[in-house]
Amino acid sequence: MSFPEQHEALISLQAKFALAFAAGADLDGIFLPGAQPTLLPRGSVHLFHSPHMYFSSDGTRADVTWESYGYEPGDTCSMVTTRFAASAVLTGDGWRYEEADWTLMQRFAPLAGGGTLSSDQPAPLCGCTPSAHDSRVLRNLAGILAANNWRNVAQLFTADAQVDLEDLTEGLVPATAWLRDAADYEAANGGRYRCLLLLGPGQLCTQDPAHTAGRWLVQTFEISSGAEPCIRRRVCLLDMTFARVDDRWRIAELKLRCILSLPLLKGTGQRYQRMTNPDGNWLYKVYNPDTPCEDIALDIENIFSLWPISVHRGELMHFFRRYLSRPETILSIRSQGPRTPDKVGPAQIAEKLSGMDAVYKPGQLTYHCATTPVLEQPDQNTVLASWIDHSLTNLGPKEDGRADYMVFVTRYDHVFQRVEGRWYLTRFNWEPCLGFPDGSFVSLPGRGQGWASDHPDERYPLPQGLNAIEA
Repeated sequence: MSFPEQHEALISLQAKFALAFAAGADLDGIFLPGAQPTLLPRGSVHLFHSPHMYFSSDGTRADVTWESYGYEPGDTCSMVTTRFAASAVLTGDGWRYEEADWTLMQRFAPLAGGGTLSSDQPAPLCGCTPSAHDSRVLRNLAGILAANNWRNVAQLFTADAQVDLEDLTEGLVPATAWLRDAADYEAANGGRYRCLLLLGPGQLCTQDPAHTAGRWLVQTFEISSGAEPCIRRRVCLLDMTFARVDDRWRIAELKLRCILSLPLLKGTGQRYQRMTNPDGNWLYKVYNPDTPCEDIALDIENIFSLWPISVHRGELMHFFRRYLSRPETILSIRSQGPRTPDKVGPAQIAEKLSGMDAVYKPGQLTYHCATTPVLEQPDQNTVLASWIDHSLTNLGPKEDGRADYMVFVTRYDHVFQRVEGRWYLTRFNWEPCLGFPDGSFVSLPGRGQGWASDHPDERYPLPQGLNAIEA
């Protein structure tokens, strides 16, 4: 098994774990027999993101760390952030976790109005893991749906593809009809999102040489029409059947089913007053799913996953020195919208990131939950990449010890360039695409609410197997 195949197999292993955990199912085939992992209580659902994987030289062991955000439903509903750190071993039956420590990092104040996690979930997927190339193509297909928000994606579907999005469609309908409906809805409602997607890691299972099934845990955001729009948020299962047509993988069937409805949110944040697609601002509007970077996907994902960790730790200057210090690099953090000036070159970028580091305080964490990667490699030394991110920015402590959070969804668009054998980010684009009401989540003071509360003077832990961000 090559390193790209190992990488894809470990992504599928974590997806299998997330899906089984959400369903309350057995965790057979995930942990070694006799393993005693430290896990969170059942009854919650989590979207894992920002993976770090560091393999042994012989490729038979790996240190694996995933971050996640999720929800604890009930009479009320709390959002949580977590960290899953594990040691994985390659066995004759594939990868298994030898040990794991799944830690609650922060629990946010519950929202009024709860929910129930559905126990009516489909049978697990069966089949073998696709090749590294096919896996990356299929992940790109799913990621492009989210990154492009259903726009300019007709070419990703077969000619007779069908979709079923529960109450957003009337059963199975032609994919062309849904794409037209989504576009018409946005046009009639000032660009408001019909169904914005965030995807966790997906499980892929090849059924025969021409068909592969995929399943993702996803979060959806739907903006209602009317003068006072609401944000409907749901956690769903996204099932897709892929068909190989003219030697290209395409989506033949797509089904979305809700497993958890979250409390409605009214209005937007004071800073990010956005409920519409910022069309025209993306660096790349359309990705080519057929040119994936399976040979270096592990390197690129490990690099980018250090960005949210650098935010968690207040060490963005470490990340800058290693990955953003090329003279041609352009940094676009459009926190004030598309008119925000770009930062060009090391001096301007260092000034921006050092200012962000300066406001960092241990125990008052800001989270970037970057899911849904799309990775395209147009040539040997270039990778185009996109991530969708669910962000929670700490707005500082209150007199009562609480801290409000600014909550929003953003998109990253990046260019990675290989220079003298080392990868650098030469374009870094970040822009919010959906704002929630400020203060929707409030961190709770005192112990027992997670690692951040119990370790108020410590920086966020590094990924397992990594000693420093600039390593």
